[in-house]
Amino acid sequence: MFYFKHKNILNILQHLQVSIARIFVPIFMYLGISPNSVTLLRFVIGVSFATYYFLSGGYANNLCGLLVAFLATIFDFVDGELARKTNSTSNVGKFLDESSDQIFMYMIFLSIFLSTGNGGLFSTSIREIGIVFLVIHAFTLCLFEVINSMLNARLSSNALSYEDLWAVLFDKYGQLNFQDRVSLSMLDVHKYSVTKIFFTVSYLLIFGILIDQIPLIFLILCVTFLFRSICLYIGIILVKSKKYTNIKLINFAREREL
Repeated sequence: MFYFKHKNILNILQHLQVSIARIFVPIFMYLGISPNSVTLLRFVIGVSFATYYFLSGGYANNLCGLLVAFLATIFDFVDGELARKTNSTSNVGKFLDESSDQIFMYMIFLSIFLSTGNGGLFSTSIREIGIVFLVIHAFTLCLFEVINSMLNARLSSNALSYEDLWAVLFDKYGQLNFQDRVSLSMLDVHKYSVTKIFFTVSYLLIFGILIDQIPLIFLILCVTFLFRSICLYIGIILVKSKKYTNIKLINFAREREL
């Protein structure tokens, strides 16, 4: 079943994709198409067309690439729901789904960086800005591996997700203060529209494509992801230091680590 725990204005796009996905699920069930087949077709067709358009560069081609990515995301919802409906979930299918999503995203990044047709502010430095962003992004992912080991939590794998932490901390400690909300927002960016805009690559990239300012958007992403990485790094240090803090997430992480 499709479900979003957090409700904010930016989930409208996801709800639209889910509504379209629901049309295809019974059709694929009737045709006997397996979830893994949907995943592979989505990946091959999506990557082929999206990279072609983004490599071509220019405003019109970027819009076409964005449309392809939007359609590919719809079928990302389809294969997961199809697996649940047909009781055919598997570790192989899960690996294919998660790995294809990551490869798809990085292929789009690479296509944009290699394209010579993307204009806008700082257009001559898009490759340099892109490299800086990827380095910061990789560092952020490394920090999340450390945080995952502390909390025994992963976004899509285990029982406890970052979204669950809001309810878990509220049940354990009571009312969450401003510091608690800020610290949780660094992990689960989907709670508030502001954090979802600035810490979700896809939303800013969509905006950059629509206004034809992709290099500027990647510059903004460098700043926001660096800020998030610094906050996460400080949080890890506080957990390891064992020093007193009134931030509930830090105290909770210490308990989970013991």
